[in-house]
Amino acid sequence: MVLSDKILFPPCTSEKCTVDEEEKRKVAAVQPCAMTEKCVSACSAYGRVCPCAARIAGHAACEAMQELMKGSKIFKEDERTFVHLDPNDITISEKLGEGGFSNVNRCVVQAGDEAGQEFAVKYLKRKAMVDIHQFKHGAADLAIEASFFLHSLDHPNIVKLHGVSAGKIENNVASGEECGFFIVVDRLFDTLESRIETFRKEQEDYSTNPLIRRGGAYREKQKSNLMERCRIALEIASAIEYLHSKQIIFRDLKPDNIGFDKHGTLKIFDFGLAKELKPELCNQDGRYRLTGNTGSRRYMAPEVAKDCPYDMTVDSYSFGILLWELCSAEKPFYGYSSGKHMQQVVLGGERPKMDSQHTVYWPENLQWIMTRCWSPFPSLRPSFSTISEILMDVLAKKESLPHRLLMHTINEEKHPLEGPVGGFVSLFSRKANRRSTTAGTIDDKSQDSEASAYRRKSWGFGMRR
Repeated sequence: MVLSDKILFPPCTSEKCTVDEEEKRKVAAVQPCAMTEKCVSACSAYGRVCPCAARIAGHAACEAMQELMKGSKIFKEDERTFVHLDPNDITISEKLGEGGFSNVNRCVVQAGDEAGQEFAVKYLKRKAMVDIHQFKHGAADLAIEASFFLHSLDHPNIVKLHGVSAGKIENNVASGEECGFFIVVDRLFDTLESRIETFRKEQEDYSTNPLIRRGGAYREKQKSNLMERCRIALEIASAIEYLHSKQIIFRDLKPDNIGFDKHGTLKIFDFGLAKELKPELCNQDGRYRLTGNTGSRRYMAPEVAKDCPYDMTVDSYSFGILLWELCSAEKPFYGYSSGKHMQQVVLGGERPKMDSQHTVYWPENLQWIMTRCWSPFPSLRPSFSTISEILMDVLAKKESLPHRLLMHTINEEKHPLEGPVGGFVSLFSRKANRRSTTAGTIDDKSQDSEASAYRRKSWGFGMRR
């Protein structure tokens, strides 16, 4: 087959498409190419970005945007004032990282009020663009991420947008150019994943030195470390509380999606799985009909893994697992295959260790956050306003729960309002939940394999384990 640069795009038949009207008329007049699928496959085999695939990906981005706007309370017609940039307006240098669909490189902006300053640019990578399925999903995810930044997000602990590619998103994607569609955001220099690894190594050094362990300095160091980690947790809680106030569910809270800028300020990034909760998706019980099995299984609430309706409390579950990992400097459910995780954690109710070895320096209210957040009962999980309130108490060295929460907890445990979403957990499993362990020797990579390959994304500011 001879591959030509003049391959025609398949015609656009979608009435919702917002591609330039003149372009739509031109393309609609062309008969569909019977060889489109073979053409796309051939381009992929030769490592070329197929114009047919580029047009399809452009439509996918367009449809994702249309779905976001439909019935939304946070997405407005007007965009905030951002710098719109051409590829020539940014100087791209070394790669900082990559994910399933995108590359993240260091860049310097050459236009606008921030000209000369250093940021990070995120764009679809060529490897994803030569595969039509990855191209479609990657374009849609990057469009969603750009939309959240453009229209709704403004918080000190959420990565900030500094520029977007000029022109319409769908046209930029359909150009098939590697940097045709991009966003410019804060450059991050570290991830929470790498910091936790540093905490773990420091902890190992202390634990292997008997002279240090016997001294009072060790206890003070442990308490000081805990306060530092609780401050990090409070910033995370503040960002998620802000998202929830806008009816946005994050659905992918994990150390890989949390970074730090050059000033050490915590920033949450990667909003490809974030979703606005709209009334038409809500059931009578207050839960929403959303995509199941979404996110990283290690931090995924049981009801999401079981493909049941869910609500914002799934972010609370993820936070509980993340908080335990942050405070213990251990990987929860380490070595668990996806099957073992489903059997023992999702269905069996197993949770991270809460024995004396782990909790010796953890105050009662900090332990309460963890165990309540990862409860199999969504109604028992605290809101992020409550989580933030208790974390501030922990930082103020108040170890007991506020009286109202203590009484509320006692009453709810005596008279639970519901069973776990998707089915009941046996009494045996619930008791085992309090003494469960996370021992395991199975390949840990399986923990990230449960999400679709087209949903796995990382901005690459740290290495996956």
